[in-house]
Amino acid sequence: MGELTLPVPIMMIEDQPAFKHRLDMILMGLGYPTELMISTQNLAEAEAWLQQHLPNMIFIDLELNSPAKLRFIKQLKQIHADSYVIAILTEQHTTLLFDAIQSGTQGYVFHHHTEAEMINNIKSILRGGAPLHHNLAQYILSRQTQYSENKSELEDLSVD
Repeated sequence: MGELTLPVPIMMIEDQPAFKHRLDMILMGLGYPTELMISTQNLAEAEAWLQQHLPNMIFIDLELNSPAKLRFIKQLKQIHADSYVIAILTEQHTTLLFDAIQSGTQGYVFHHHTEAEMINNIKSILRGGAPLHHNLAQYILSRQTQYSENKSELEDLSVD
């Protein structure tokens, strides 16, 4: 991981202790020191810590209280636009993942990802890339197709 500059500190807003522990181990394996990783299950506490610690990378579990967490991401990106925000969620929530990206997340990890998949996604995000799961790609394409069809219909109406 020597080719990347590690953004620190890290904040984790994670509701599942087992996954938080797994993510801690992965981040330590990438070279992150534990003293620069803070975590909470509480969004209000995360908002307070945001002012004190100015984390450069935030992992946020979107499974519970998603609307409030999406608002938090939007506010965070207004305050600290350069921070990396990585959504944590299950694969079945494609719409939620799309909403997270629209709110400002740079990428995501899924609860069921292997350690290698999580490391690859994190590295890709840190290099400026964005992982794209096939379900998300299909969802984006379907929305684009719907948008194009609606736009064509509106244009046809305005010609008449």
